[in-house]
Amino acid sequence: MAIESSQDRQTRRFDLLELGIGFACLLGKPLFTKEQLMDVLDIMTSNVATIGPEATLIEAARLMKIHDIGFLPVVQDNKLIGTLTDRDIVVKSIAEGKEPEASNVRDIMAKNAVFVFEDQDVEEAAALMEKSKIRRLVVFNRQYRIVGTLSLGDISREYFDETLAGEINKEIAAKSSEEIRPQFEV
Repeated sequence: MAIESSQDRQTRRFDLLELGIGFACLLGKPLFTKEQLMDVLDIMTSNVATIGPEATLIEAARLMKIHDIGFLPVVQDNKLIGTLTDRDIVVKSIAEGKEPEASNVRDIMAKNAVFVFEDQDVEEAAALMEKSKIRRLVVFNRQYRIVGTLSLGDISREYFDETLAGEINKEIAAKSSEEIRPQFEV
């Protein structure tokens, strides 16, 4: 294994292009200096709505509407057991012809919930998002209590103006839809 210089390590650590997020690609330069790096706690959304696994998908959708969110940690006995997105409800339930009133959150939730700790670097969280191919993370404190959520939007809003954040999210959405769009020859 090659030995990495401190300059290389610093560039790698703070260049989100390496993490696959694509922000640095738009700017053509690293996003962070060591002094600018923030903890997840600094930019996460702290008021978290959660839902239980036995709730119906209608209840989940209503909770998302009330809180203007598209992501819910699924909690049972104060433990995170999964996550649910608005996309999960549409793709895994409605598009399959299932009745949202008769389906439970447990039926379609992602069971491999991915999380970070509030004192981790935003850069580490972004790397985890890229590795896991997700846009949202549950945030825990070191006592394993849910204290927030972190989204790709939270990261982009913190480090860029709103116009650029919107452009970045469009780029990510376009790349995501390209990956799942079937390719047909005409």
